[in-house]
Amino acid sequence: MTSLKQSDLLHEVQEIIELGLKSGQVMPAAVITQSIVNDHDEIVGADRDFYLLCAYHHVRNSVRAVLRDYRGSAEHTPAQLKLDGYEYLQKAYLIERGLGQETEPTVVPITQCTDAELALKAREYRAMADGCNHHADELDRYRQQRFKNPN
Repeated sequence: MTSLKQSDLLHEVQEIIELGLKSGQVMPAAVITQSIVNDHDEIVGADRDFYLLCAYHHVRNSVRAVLRDYRGSAEHTPAQLKLDGYEYLQKAYLIERGLGQETEPTVVPITQCTDAELALKAREYRAMADGCNHHADELDRYRQQRFKNPN
């Protein structure tokens, strides 16, 4: 038996997401997590429930770590996420989906995103840009005050 490393687990999560994207699947974080736990469920003994609970929690955190890439970045889109023909557009985005107030992070292929979801993503990027501009303005103001710099 070989020991599983964290990097192996993260790679497994990424593979599940990539396979799902290739087939156009919408993938909620809970489904990805359950799939991984199901693939490693050979736990026996009186402490089985304890170890499954720990495994589920750790795998869920690992899934979230991989999903962060799909949240997007205003400055840079990793090459493996880039939609062909675009500089920033991603093949899939992390969208909060669900019923009512019960939502969860879900990897959604761009072709499966609704008009409202894409509009929300665009607003999120514009808000990031506004926040970055305000932050830059405060840095300039601080520099001017601290160094008595007129420009």
